[in-house]
Amino acid sequence: MNSNKKKVAPVAENTEIKCQFFMLSEFDSPDVPGSGINMQNQTLLLLDRARALAGIPFVINSGFRTEAHNRRVGGAANSTHLRGFAADIRCANRANFELVILALVAVGFKRFGVHHNYVHVDNDPYVPSSTWLYERSNIEQNSRLEFVRAALKMFEFMQRV
Repeated sequence: MNSNKKKVAPVAENTEIKCQFFMLSEFDSPDVPGSGINMQNQTLLLLDRARALAGIPFVINSGFRTEAHNRRVGGAANSTHLRGFAADIRCANRANFELVILALVAVGFKRFGVHHNYVHVDNDPYVPSSTWLYERSNIEQNSRLEFVRAALKMFEFMQRV
């Protein structure tokens, strides 16, 4: 076995997904070009719909991750990024954060992690809905988390009406 052989990400079965606002390369793990193809189609479609609703660009900090890259960035051992169900979206300011969150909630995302400059979102069907803060929480992050929770409650309420 040749240990110098470059690792290649597994290829997704359906490669026909077309996004209006994203290129698959935006979701590549930095250590394996072309690995964005491992993103789940439903995740990409929801992100594309959310981007259309928000009317502002979504800058993807992280999409699919290889196990090696996930370890390097301190990701959870069972991270939804490893299975292509997650994206981290940069949110430069409060106004952008709110637009991004409202759009993500409106299209059906129910799992959110709040950081001071990005939001993690995923739709892994095998993981329960939840919201959380990353380690370095502060008043602004706590406020953002409360906004996410309120948006989720409002959307759930509107579905019942």
